[in-house]
Amino acid sequence: VEDVLSKPSRKHITISSAGLRQFMRKVRALGFEPVSLKALYQNLNAYPALPGRRYCLITFDDGLVNNLDYALP
Repeated sequence: VEDVLSKPSRKHITISSAGLRQFMRKVRALGFEPVSLKALYQNLNAYPALPGRRYCLITFDDGLVNNLDYALP
């Protein structure tokens, strides 16, 4: 997640923070509830047991600082 590309070659693997917000709004509009990996791991059996609920897990590769700066907020 970068608002200003650090390298033009990263354009195909980068999304802006505004683009991420739009993506997350779409995910929620489609009826998905984002869950954290920690919550999923701690409650592995709870999620499938809730009928009518849809969950998704969003991950970010590499743990780059820009994920902390732009994606986490």
